[in-house]
Amino acid sequence: MEEDQPGRPKLEVAEKVSKVFGIIMVVLYITLGTTIIFKAHLMTNIPEPTARTFGVILILYGLFRAYKIFRRSSNR
Repeated sequence: MEEDQPGRPKLEVAEKVSKVFGIIMVVLYITLGTTIIFKAHLMTNIPEPTARTFGVILILYGLFRAYKIFRRSSNR
């Protein structure tokens, strides 16, 4: 730990927690999107094409968040 940056250790912990939370959310979005796509026929109150479209959007958003996390961690 460097003495000229007294707030840095707390910031590192916050960055790690943020990264882990981001990864968990990426997995959640991709898993939910995949589940909705493959189980769309079981959803009785949502038309199947709408459910599949929503699933694709969730997967794309999860991939976008994964890209942002990767880009942010590679810049440091």
